[in-house]
Amino acid sequence: MTNDAQVWTLGRWQIKPGNEDVFRDAWQAFANWTTENVPGAIEGFLLQDANDLNLFYSIGPWESAAVVEAWRARPEFGAFVTKVMPLCDAFEPHNVQLVAHMARTAR
Repeated sequence: MTNDAQVWTLGRWQIKPGNEDVFRDAWQAFANWTTENVPGAIEGFLLQDANDLNLFYSIGPWESAAVVEAWRARPEFGAFVTKVMPLCDAFEPHNVQLVAHMARTAR
């Protein structure tokens, strides 16, 4: 991928029952490492589905698709995926682009 426009990563994580806290802690540690060590990583969020507590979504903006590609090629990314995959029933990574936005304006 060579598009230099801002891109967002979106991960859908289906976690095996009983592993939610371990996954959350591992994700947080890796997210902290990423924002401290990967130029172009802006911020990240981990969301838990309110109706399915084993379903998580990770999402965050990046400066470019090239940054995401380089991040996913790093050995630390591979080590993180290797660490958390035994906790998962499924993982779907996606690159997405912002096409609409809403925000409350100050009154």
